[in-house]
Amino acid sequence: MIKSLGHAGIGVSNMEKLVGFYRDFLGMKVVMELDITDDRIGKVIGVKGATCKITHLQLGDGILELFEYTNPKGQN
Repeated sequence: MIKSLGHAGIGVSNMEKLVGFYRDFLGMKVVMELDITDDRIGKVIGVKGATCKITHLQLGDGILELFEYTNPKGQN
């Protein structure tokens, strides 16, 4: 049985749909949204020009991080 969760990340292909599910259906609270369009992500993952959206949702003390690559598309 899982008793707690600190932080977990999930790659998604449709941020809007999944945020709606976790927020509206599971009652999680959106605590951070980022749209990273500079070269930070590309440097981290080694893909020049990569961009992404990141959303953190909170439930209790735990954070669920959703990330969607917006360029190149379909890399999740």
